[in-house]
Amino acid sequence: MDKSDDIKEISKALAKFQEYLSAPKKNKDNPFFKSKYAGLDDDISAIKEVQTAHPDLGISYTQDASTSDTGLPQVKTTIHHISGEYLMFGPLTLPVGKKDAQGYGSALTYARRYSLEAAFGIASEDDDGNGASENQPDQSTRPSQHQTRQQKTSEPLASQQDVEELDTLVTDFAGKDGTSPKVVYQNIFTSAKVQNKRLSSLTRPEMGALKRALSQLMG
Repeated sequence: MDKSDDIKEISKALAKFQEYLSAPKKNKDNPFFKSKYAGLDDDISAIKEVQTAHPDLGISYTQDASTSDTGLPQVKTTIHHISGEYLMFGPLTLPVGKKDAQGYGSALTYARRYSLEAAFGIASEDDDGNGASENQPDQSTRPSQHQTRQQKTSEPLASQQDVEELDTLVTDFAGKDGTSPKVVYQNIFTSAKVQNKRLSSLTRPEMGALKRALSQLMG
């Protein structure tokens, strides 16, 4: 984290700001889990509410988007104070599921959201932790943040970030294709020749195979 030489004023103001900051409203629908979650615009709205109600705190922020050395989208979030002091967080870099405009746009949106939440200490509960309904396959059930991930193989497990990215790509594609995420999952598990299982139990090679299968399905 980069910062100004002195952060006394911004630290005090940010502490008060966080006292007033409420958890973002969950206005986004995840049709796969039949649940709601907070998106980037919900985070921004929650922050703006405090800025409007308490302008005397003098807190604002900016987000700078760029690309990493490997060509991946990355975001820096800087919190500014009226005194001129600042706190810079990042850069946060996220992988791209499919290397096209949609894939980069999705990754950039998630990077902005996660970076903003980290900077302001927003505890935004995503659709993590919402178990799949009984008519959904095991491989499409996602774990809670506190759920133990059992490893039954010597291969390292896929990261939670990979799990979230795959679920987002599958849900987005299903919506655009007019099908259901359940069907998409079934197709890519079969195509990748990966055993049906919870996403939280996937190894890195299995996750890579599923992403390649999804990329082929998306054309």
